Amino acid sequence: MDFFSISTPQLKRLPYKQISDVVNKSFTTFVEKKIENRKLCKDTSSLENVIDVMIYRLYELTYDKVKVVDPEVGELIGKNEYEKFSLISASS
Repeated sequence: MDFFSISTPQLKRLPYKQISDVVNKSFTTFVEKKIENRKLCKDTSSLENVIDVMIYRLYELTYDKVKVVDPEVGELIGKNEYEKFSLISASS
């Protein structure tokens, strides 16, 4: 098995977004739900899909760009719903 290795300088060059405490709480809520469901051997795919959309919106990807990265997104969320998706209200 091959293992991926990344150095600190490489890591520092990766693009990342600064997020507010409110958005951080929203991400944390979904990740904690996913972890809890996985411990209970429950399906986590719907939570994973929401987290994916949250990340796409965080990086301000357009719906059309998301479809290139994730061709199945159209089965999960429509363009209008995607464009209205709010990171802040995702966990409410």
